[in-house]
Amino acid sequence: MVDAGTINAIINGMQNLAGTHPYLILGIVFLVLSFASGSRGLKLTFGILAAFAFMKEFSLFDAFVNLLKSIPSLLEDIANAFKGVF
Repeated sequence: MVDAGTINAIINGMQNLAGTHPYLILGIVFLVLSFASGSRGLKLTFGILAAFAFMKEFSLFDAFVNLLKSIPSLLEDIANAFKGVF
C-alpha cells in the first residue's frame, strides 16, 4: 500500500512541475481523464485537448497553425502542377 507521505510527495512534485511547465501537467491530466472516461466521445475530446496542450508545451502549436494556414496554397500549387495532365 502507498502511504500518505508518498502521495503528498507526488502531489507536491506535480505542483512544482506545474509551476514551471503548466501545459505539460495539463496534457497529462487530459490524458488521464481520457483513459478514465468510458465514453468514446470524451476519450476523443480529452485526447485532442491533451495533444493541443503538449503542442503548446513543446512550442509546436504555432507550427501546427502555420501548417493549417498553408494548406490552401499547397492545394493550389498541387492543382497547378497537375493542370496540364488532366
